[in-house]
Amino acid sequence: MEETPRRVRLDLYVPAEKAIYDAMQEVEKMQGDIRLTHAVIHLDIAKNHVADFVDNVPFKEKLKNSEEELYNKINDLQDKLIDSLKQIIALKTQLIEIRKIVN
Repeated sequence: MEETPRRVRLDLYVPAEKAIYDAMQEVEKMQGDIRLTHAVIHLDIAKNHVADFVDNVPFKEKLKNSEEELYNKINDLQDKLIDSLKQIIALKTQLIEIRKIVN
């Protein structure tokens, strides 16, 4: 049976990992906002870099799905979602106006 990796066990975090984890939890308590989502993503990336250092994982310049590529994909999807929500709001506003005219 495989042993649970150290980096996913809170009780084995070094102080730097714990501090980053605590910061993530504090941000998560705040109201929902895209900027806060990005903050948590960056904190998680930082925590993983610290864990890599502690676990003596070699630094990899370019991964198959690098953090930057994933971050950019998340940004693109969030932008598309925001655009879609704006379109929905515009259509709903038009529907309200049409109902006013019909009634």
